[in-house]
Amino acid sequence: MPFFNLFSQRIILFTTLSVVSALAACQTSDHLPAGSLRSDAFATSIDSIVAEHMEREHLPGVAVAIVQDGETVFLKGYGCANHPEQIAIDPEATLFRVGSISKPLTALAILRLVEQGRLALDDDIAPYIQNLAEIPNLSDSEAPVRIRHLVTNTSGFDQIGTGRYDPDFSKDIDERLRERPLLQTFLSQSNLRRTAAPGGHYRYDTYGITLAGHILEQATRKSYADAMDELIFGPAGMTSASVALDPRTRERLARGHGWLGDGFAIAGYEVYFTQPAPSIDATPRDMAALLEAMTGSGVTSSGGQLFSKHSIQKLMLPQYRPHPDFPGVAFGFNDMGGFSHRNGTTPRSISHGGTMFGFQSSLDLFPEVRTGIFVTTNRNFETGGGPVSLHGALKARLEQELFGPRPEVLHTVPELKPQADVSDYAGTYYFDLFCHTCSAEELEAGAWQR
Repeated sequence: MPFFNLFSQRIILFTTLSVVSALAACQTSDHLPAGSLRSDAFATSIDSIVAEHMEREHLPGVAVAIVQDGETVFLKGYGCANHPEQIAIDPEATLFRVGSISKPLTALAILRLVEQGRLALDDDIAPYIQNLAEIPNLSDSEAPVRIRHLVTNTSGFDQIGTGRYDPDFSKDIDERLRERPLLQTFLSQSNLRRTAAPGGHYRYDTYGITLAGHILEQATRKSYADAMDELIFGPAGMTSASVALDPRTRERLARGHGWLGDGFAIAGYEVYFTQPAPSIDATPRDMAALLEAMTGSGVTSSGGQLFSKHSIQKLMLPQYRPHPDFPGVAFGFNDMGGFSHRNGTTPRSISHGGTMFGFQSSLDLFPEVRTGIFVTTNRNFETGGGPVSLHGALKARLEQELFGPRPEVLHTVPELKPQADVSDYAGTYYFDLFCHTCSAEELEAGAWQR
């Protein structure tokens, strides 16, 4: 039956299944090395949180990876990768669509080229986009867009939203993959429009990071998929990771699911034209391998060096904040929380989430304690069944284990001053992720609206 999602203005084709508990049949698979984080009691608490959320939120499958000091200390799969066929999740082998976690992975590939001296973060992007159509500048700034802007959500490009994927789920997946335009073609089709000065304004950015993927292609003279193999997947030991469907591993891809109230449904497979932003598939083991390098001074589990220790330290730091007391952005990651737990703020982390039809994932690192967690499930809010809160619950449990219970902080309520002049703050406030330049026709076709 078709399921219409008004938020995303997308259509998912589902096959409705018989009503079966989300915890039925598929058995838990785990690979727990000796000395898992803190204690067996911690591992048991993770199991308990997962079980509770799978039951309450109708999650067919879940996988969790936790890494500390370059070592995977928890790696476990729960439930079904494919509910109708009762195929259990194997965290070593089952592929998940990690969605927008692809954005920081693309940023990390850019940093690899910077380390190798093949790019510089302050490079003007102009030499790398000469093969694109002219990019209209609708801002009041002539300042050059630099590579660092593309990987910190400060490029100033408009966020159009429409025409970024093939919505025809009735077509064969391979046919849609063959018809997908090259990044050069997509970016030349009026999909890059400057609307703000670069470097001075945060705007969650799909188009800047897609352009970064195109620059990867120019710098390596390879496709984006092959460049990611060369720069990230291979060196990090992410042996199953790929961009979109790799024919060698596609049979191991979990199926996205939705919950329609009386049973699970299988979600259609999305094919995006903005590949560097949402299109990476990876196993929980792959993501653990990446976290091993990022929490272990850049050294991979096989002893290779993904990043220098200096680069690891740098990429963990905020690169842009609108105000010193506000969260900001690191290289591709959101810069979250405070710098000290003792003052009652949340522990600082760099984080990114990702959703695709039927998939929801999160990646969080706590730089101060060299610890990271990856959580993924094969259902998300778009495919029916309501929001998924598992990821936040597991992050909170890890924070508690790492930092102890969060202390209570008493805040003084300021004195109200009804006669105060607040005219400097008067105006209309809105979230900036929308198309600033779209015509009525583009908005009607599904462009992001304010």
